Amino acid sequence: MNNTYRIQINIMQILQPMASKKLFEKFSTKILKTILLLPGFILFFILRILQPVFHFRIAIGGFERIGHYIHAELYLRKKKAGEYNPGEFLIIVSEKTANQQLHRMFQRRLCLIDNDLICWMSTHIKSITKKSPLWLELPYVQCYQEVLDTIPPQLAFIGDEESKGKKLLEEMGIKNNEPFICLHVRDKAYLNTVHNYRSPQEWAYHDYRNCNVENFLPAAEHLASHGLYVLRMGHVVEKPFVGKSDKVIDYANKFRSELGDIYCISKCKFFIATEGGLHSIAWMFNIPVAYSNSAPPAGLVGWREDDVVIHKKLWDKNRKRFLTYKEIVQYGADAWYQNDLYLKAGLEVVENSPEEIVELAKEMNARLDKTWVITAEEIELQNRYRSIFPAGHRSLSFRSRIGTDFLRKNRELLQ
Repeated sequence: MNNTYRIQINIMQILQPMASKKLFEKFSTKILKTILLLPGFILFFILRILQPVFHFRIAIGGFERIGHYIHAELYLRKKKAGEYNPGEFLIIVSEKTANQQLHRMFQRRLCLIDNDLICWMSTHIKSITKKSPLWLELPYVQCYQEVLDTIPPQLAFIGDEESKGKKLLEEMGIKNNEPFICLHVRDKAYLNTVHNYRSPQEWAYHDYRNCNVENFLPAAEHLASHGLYVLRMGHVVEKPFVGKSDKVIDYANKFRSELGDIYCISKCKFFIATEGGLHSIAWMFNIPVAYSNSAPPAGLVGWREDDVVIHKKLWDKNRKRFLTYKEIVQYGADAWYQNDLYLKAGLEVVENSPEEIVELAKEMNARLDKTWVITAEEIELQNRYRSIFPAGHRSLSFRSRIGTDFLRKNRELLQ
């Protein structure tokens, strides 16, 4: 037996059990998946048979991220408006919930099931039976934003929730219905801590959405100087938020609770938002949103008529200047949701300056106080912004406005 033949036999002896093991794992995984899915399919077909009588529908919720609850609120508002069968019995399946208080409030109106295994089963069954009338796609804000302005909020606090919420405000020094602002600044800490089933490197694809909370201190101090409390919201945060005024409160680090998250946002004068899901709670309770650092630039903006928005800007490293809105649309960067896309194009996503955020807060507060004076220049700037986008572009359908001072000081973006 020559050496070559001996080597071939040895290789086959090594590969044979490896191939068998891989084959076994492949088939055992399929068998296990089938066993797990079998009871789900049985229940699915029972519900399908009973659907004409009991009007069952099933939806996938995604409530492990708090912003996704807005779809359930939209469903309730659309149902209130008569756009769904009033006798419909909707079952929404989700993974673990991001906020138990919000989940309980929706459970008073809907059948919610938050279980990882059941959600996994439902997602696989839906992929096979997606044409079944049993499935319902929850409405998206992009398509149904008008119900946020025309139909009242569908959630309410009951029992001792209201008294607990008021007690929390009093603990922070807010008494007798004194006005306050809620502020949320997205950073890396929440995803890397609460959703650590992915590594920080895997979550980095959304880094363009993060912001530095220190840029918001001047706005908080300005509002505090005009008698408004400012609550820095958040579940897990990177940095403390310490102002000179005792009206600037680091709620996230000192007072945070799941009830407090929902109660404070539902009662605030307005909400200062960045690219995080908490601003959806404001929309659920018809709280105006001052939306800073919107990204992608020229992409998504506020959904309600009284929202005011300012964008992050794109610095072209090769041309040594900011891209105009028209250039951003031509690039397709108004729909870039991956950090790598900006890096590969040599573009730097630039946060709003502290001064821009101060002016945003001033404008929102003045509008709500009915002291804001609309000028011909403001109307002209808003119209110029809208005229940039081609017919059918989603920016033309948004009901909000761009910050007046932001447009005035960034006229070059409107070229």
